[in-house]
Amino acid sequence: RPVPWLLAIGAVVFLLFLLGVLLLPLFTGSVPGAAKPAQAESAKVDPTPSPEPEPEPTAAPAPTREETLAAAVRQAGAYEREGNWLDGLAAYLAIVREYPESEAGRVGLEALLQKLRSPEVRLSQADFNVLRPSIRTAANLGSVPAMLLLGEHLRESEPKASFDWYCAAAAQGSAGAFTQVGLMYSNGAGVPADLEKAVWWFREAAARKDPAGLACLGECYLNGKGVPRDPREAERILLEAVALNDPRAMNLLGTLYHQGRGVQQNFAEALRLFNEAVKRGHLDALGNLGVLYINGDGVPRDLQKAVDLFAQGSRRGSAYCMYLYARCLESGTGVAANEAESRSWYQKSAALGHPGAVAWCRAHDLAIPEAE
Repeated sequence: RPVPWLLAIGAVVFLLFLLGVLLLPLFTGSVPGAAKPAQAESAKVDPTPSPEPEPEPTAAPAPTREETLAAAVRQAGAYEREGNWLDGLAAYLAIVREYPESEAGRVGLEALLQKLRSPEVRLSQADFNVLRPSIRTAANLGSVPAMLLLGEHLRESEPKASFDWYCAAAAQGSAGAFTQVGLMYSNGAGVPADLEKAVWWFREAAARKDPAGLACLGECYLNGKGVPRDPREAERILLEAVALNDPRAMNLLGTLYHQGRGVQQNFAEALRLFNEAVKRGHLDALGNLGVLYINGDGVPRDLQKAVDLFAQGSRRGSAYCMYLYARCLESGTGVAANEAESRSWYQKSAALGHPGAVAWCRAHDLAIPEAE
């Protein structure tokens, strides 16, 4: 039989245990079977959404070969319009190299090189020296205008190279190049002088209807240079050149009609031809006009007018006019005699190679200065 006080202690312990179980959630903040407040809140609130990645830009399609070619041609043309010859040549050469299937580069290159030969551009020797490597590259690619530029600008400094480039241009069919090779043979520039070879080249140029070649061939027959003198043949050839508006041929044919050597003398036609040649910039024709006025051939004799024409041609660089002006100053024809000025003009004329002035200077022990 249990002791009564033990039963009382057991009952008290049981009651305390039961009370602890009931009060425990109050101290821990949780109730059995219920979610914790923080956890419940966490479950109810959506997290801040991260920004969606930007779509990657679509790459532009690469330009086609036709588009890059067109852009290169436009850039080369822009350089040309600016007068930037160096970059223009480089740009066209690059197009020729990189787009061999297209004619655009070669056409642009040829046009630019032709422009560099034109009187409007007047390419200086200093500018040529800068452009020379590009011009030579173009010439090696077969460009005739490039060959002619090299021939023109190397004539004084490197006559043999000039001769070779003119020959190369002639081999490509350039009628003007045939004329220039003939002149170099005639003058002994870059090659030994050979009038017969000069005539052959002039004939080839004339056959290709080069006006300057026809004029040179006509002059050969007019003066018997490399061929027997034949005024009738000279007249026939020079008339053909005059029909092509060559001013040098006009002056030569006017001289033939003025002198009347082997053809009918015709002062009126000589006067017309000399005036036409002057209009086209041939300065020696000023001298021949003056000779008509000094002699009164087909015009009233007028010494003052003759001297004015000689002086005009002299100031503009004609060695022939300088020689005639010097003679007037020496003799006092149409102007007051002036020995010092006369000698000066003889020297200037001789420096430019006029044979009469050279002979006068040598006869008077007068030094011939270098041509400027």
